[in-house]
Amino acid sequence: MFLSSRESLTREIVQKFESVKESEATARKKRRWCESLEQNIKEMFPTRQLVLVGSSTNGFAIEGSDVDMTLIRTERMTYYGFMDSGVQVLRRIWDALRKKPAIDTEVISTICVA
Repeated sequence: MFLSSRESLTREIVQKFESVKESEATARKKRRWCESLEQNIKEMFPTRQLVLVGSSTNGFAIEGSDVDMTLIRTERMTYYGFMDSGVQVLRRIWDALRKKPAIDTEVISTICVA
């Protein structure tokens, strides 16, 4: 009895996910958007890498879900002077991207308004 209820629940969960999961077209748009942002960021920070993370990469994204990204500093820190904080870096990126007409900065603006 318990096993059949569990199998039924599992089947229902899978069916529900299949009905709401992100389309391949949306996944491609997210990847292209991330790549475009990374190209623009590299103009200011050539050694930084922007990586798509979260449900967009693990297969659990649903249609309309957000885009999670991580900005990675790839250079070694070899100096001990002033260093931009993460918030300062995001603000500089946000300011630069707002000036580019082809980049939608709505997602970024919610991070930087603090």
